[in-house]
Amino acid sequence: MFNNVIPLLLASAYDNAIVVQFGGSKMHRISLSSLSVDDRLMLANLIQEYVTPSVISVHWDAALSGVHSDPVSFLSFHRSYIAGLKTFLEGKPGEARGTFCLPLPVFV
Repeated sequence: MFNNVIPLLLASAYDNAIVVQFGGSKMHRISLSSLSVDDRLMLANLIQEYVTPSVISVHWDAALSGVHSDPVSFLSFHRSYIAGLKTFLEGKPGEARGTFCLPLPVFV
């Protein structure tokens, strides 16, 4: 059941990147641990800017409705939650978000 939902993560041997594979398509993503301290701080500040009381409320309401109890709902909800962050970052000018932010770094 989860083979269609969970991506296959393959560690790569170059540039501290991860290859994320969904079916036949692959995306190379930087590992969060390979970012400089300044880049991690920039990303953390951008995430804090994104996580407004409204965003927290959406997550809280989902948690209360049981989204954390069902693996499929958990993944589906959080995928859309992270997509909101991605959309927020895409709206920032390049110098305000750095070149490392999109696609989002892999948190492994």
